[in-house]
This record gives sequence, structure tokens and C-alpha cells, in this order.
Amino acid sequence: MNSKERFEFMKNNFPDSFKSKAEVIIKNLVNFLIISLYIPMKGGIMKEVDKNRLKHFKINKKEPINWENLKCKKVQKIDNDIFFIIVKEAKESACRTFCNYIEDYLESYGWECVVETEW
Repeated sequence: MNSKERFEFMKNNFPDSFKSKAEVIIKNLVNFLIISLYIPMKGGIMKEVDKNRLKHFKINKKEPINWENLKCKKVQKIDNDIFFIIVKEAKESACRTFCNYIEDYLESYGWECVVETEW
């Protein structure tokens, strides 16, 4: 069961106790995917991106991204099953490989999304 299927199951079978919205779940997944690109640090805030992970996920390290403040700003449902995502602290229309990384993983979790970036 992928993330979307689990969401639908919980929503349909436990409507009184399951209050999460799809947008919140997607926003958390996007931020998890972003955090996954950093080198973990003991006792500190992760600020250094892992260049090996960028290479592994085919993200162009030359894309203009402010790695220190990168995060999901907004998730909006634009169609029955399609969501629009804005990630802030990356230059608009200049971070296609980063957006593809987010879109590909969300699709594998069952969510159809379009990702855009903004400063």
C-alpha cells in the first residue's frame, strides 16, 4: 500500500478519527525528500547538501538552490487527483532536475504532482 492508498484507506474507514488532509501529507513528504538530500549532523542543523546523493538522484548541483532554507511552501489541489507544489528558495524555472526528483518520488508514493520553485 503506497502513501496515497493508505491515505484513502484511513479517510474511508476511519472518517471520525483521521483528520489529515492530502495536502498536509504531501507537504510532509516533500520536506522529507528535501531533508534526505543533506548530510546528517550530530547536535546541529543539517546545512550541507550531500553531493553523492545529488548525483545518485540525478539532481544537477549547479541549479540555483538556497540549500540552507529550502522547503515546501504550498500544496494545492488543482484537479481531482493532481496537486500543485511550490518549493521556496530555488530559482523559478531553473531547477528542473530538482523538481523531477520530487515529482518522481511522489508519483512512486501514489501522488500525481506538479512541482515549481520560487525564491
